[in-house]
Amino acid sequence: MLVNFKFKHPIDHTCVPFIIHTMLRAVLLTVVLVLAGCQVIGIDFGTEFWKAAIISPGKGFVVVENTKSDRKTPNVVCPR
Repeated sequence: MLVNFKFKHPIDHTCVPFIIHTMLRAVLLTVVLVLAGCQVIGIDFGTEFWKAAIISPGKGFVVVENTKSDRKTPNVVCPR
């Protein structure tokens, strides 16, 4: 007996233009804020670690370090 399995892609292709449009807005907003002399903070929350970076005029791109001089900090979840 043959069974026909359809592979369903995890990303719906109808949302791809929305994702691209949102990413372009974020990049444009970042460029405008840096050119206006503002500092921009970016935070990357991963599954195991998180990282933060600051973009400021005259200093460029600086990755924030924790107390151990590491650029990445482990994620911790504590239930109450």
